[in-house]
Amino acid sequence: MASAPPRNRFARSTLTRLLSDLAQVDLPEPPLTVAERLGPWLEWTDAIALSTALQAPASAVQASAGLAARAARAAADELARVRSTLSRAITSDEVLAAQPAVVAGAVAGAGAVEPLTDFTPLRLRCQQHQRAMTAALGPLRQRVRAALGVASPPLARLAALDAVLDDALAQRERHALGRVPALLERHAERLGQPGQAQLDWVSATAGAAPDVASLGATVQRVLLAELDIRLKPIEGMMEALKQANAGAATAATAADSPVAPTPAAPGDRP
Repeated sequence: MASAPPRNRFARSTLTRLLSDLAQVDLPEPPLTVAERLGPWLEWTDAIALSTALQAPASAVQASAGLAARAARAAADELARVRSTLSRAITSDEVLAAQPAVVAGAVAGAGAVEPLTDFTPLRLRCQQHQRAMTAALGPLRQRVRAALGVASPPLARLAALDAVLDDALAQRERHALGRVPALLERHAERLGQPGQAQLDWVSATAGAAPDVASLGATVQRVLLAELDIRLKPIEGMMEALKQANAGAATAATAADSPVAPTPAAPGDRP
């Protein structure tokens, strides 16, 4: 069985690389900065909101160090819980796991297998998991922003910027991620053609010989990659909060440390 052609994977998210492989297309890295690539996604009203958030005086709700630390711990615990719940729901999905080991017209060495004739159950499960991500990650993102808001003025400004970007990019994100089930369905249709087989993308990228895998397993991989990319803004804010708390703890420790007395010079009187 021939392996898939190599793809341009540099600086690409797991979701983009996986969908590129499934679609059998190569996506060249655009010679643009992050700001230039983000520009077409923003309206002029979004630019005004971003400018206002950047120029606003940095301020944070007055909170004790203990309250801020508890808010940070609660946000971190909630992030871990939501990630675990969503991941477990995807990996334990019985509809996806029930797909046959091979979904192809004819695979060398594996015998002929009937192609998938109805993608509807997989499409519905994929959309169901996407809705679950949206429902869970929205409140989580707000909770993390709230933790930043009571931590420090710079982190409160970061939370305000994230809120503006979240509102500005929400519609574009829904449109882009809403195309994922259709891309998977076209992949399933290609698998029904004679001589086509689905490669195990994870094994192939790890350097091992690619194996024939189930379509349900591919849908699970795509959903997990989508969850990963949806979590990036939240994880970025949590990392900023973690670094700020670590810096504050170091400063507090240094301030509380007693200053060692200067040794008396020889001959000095006590």
